[in-house]
This record gives sequence, structure tokens and C-alpha cells, in this order.
Amino acid sequence: MQEIRLIDILRKHDLGSRVGLREEGQRVKADIEAAIRAMKEKDVLLIDFTGVEVLSHSFADEIIALPLSRLVAREHGEKYLVIRIDKDELCEDLEGALRKRDLALLRLRGSGRRTWTVLGALSDELRETLKVIGDEGPIATGSLAERMGLKLQACSNRVVELGKQHLIRRSRVEGERGVKNENALAIA
Repeated sequence: MQEIRLIDILRKHDLGSRVGLREEGQRVKADIEAAIRAMKEKDVLLIDFTGVEVLSHSFADEIIALPLSRLVAREHGEKYLVIRIDKDELCEDLEGALRKRDLALLRLRGSGRRTWTVLGALSDELRETLKVIGDEGPIATGSLAERMGLKLQACSNRVVELGKQHLIRRSRVEGERGVKNENALAIA
């Protein structure tokens, strides 16, 4: 996992802890996209918002929603993006930017990886499925369907959609039939 502190990138571009202009976001986005390009396949980029006080919808759209949309479109291969934000008020404009582009993103709180939520556009059914995958750790689709009381095909459809959103990683495990699913935080 690669981790970058957003405040360090802001300082590099002579920006403060309060950012709002799309133009500022465009400068910062170049660094974030460079970090994504430099990542190995199936790796995770964690962007830590510690030290950031205020950000606007336009800024959040540039630095998070646009790079995430490119990841979801597989322009960079199979790579993942998560964020660490402790201040709920910073999530409001970011969540709006994600919803506008029909995207979802995993958000960490605090220094550990156990406390996470989803920001953005994601149905209740997919949120529920993601929560079970996150709570269980790597889990096969068949076991997940059983655990959730779903038919295998219905569960498989949910898992495929979560994979398309880059919220989980699906991987074939040697010696086992089927595919294991784990949320992007478990990869790190």
C-alpha cells in the first residue's frame, strides 16, 4: 500500500489547509494521478486528509472523484483508492462529488483500518454486501451467499458490481474452487 498525505501535496503547491478552487484541484490531481500510475497492479493508494481543514465540492471532484472515475474505467489497470478522513464535515462536499459521478469510495477513520465507511453512490444492498465482506475478511462468493441468505447468482451479481466499483478485490485462490472477495482495505 502506498500512502500520501494530502497536506504535503498542498504545501508543495503553495496551498494552505483550506482549498476550494477547481484550478487548485487540477494542480494537486496531477500528483495524485502520478502516484496512481506509479503503483503496482492490485495495490492500494491511501490518501490521508489529516491537516486539511476545508475543501470544496469542485476541489474534491478534481482530486478524488476524477481519478477514481479513471480507476473504475480501468485506465490504470487494477488499482485501488481509499481515503482517511477523521472530520465528517470534510466528507460532505466529497460525497456530493462522488454521488454526482455515481461513484463510491472507502473511507477510513483514525489510525487503524478497522473503522471504515462508504462515501458516495452505493445501494443499500451493495452496502450490506460490502459490510459482510469487510467483517468476514476474504470470503468465497458461495460462502458469502450462504452467510447473507442469498441465491448464489444474486450474490455473484452484487460481488461483480462491488468489484467494478473498485470497492473489493476478487482473487482466485490456489487449491480452492471459486473466487475470494475482500474489501480494498484488506489488501493494504
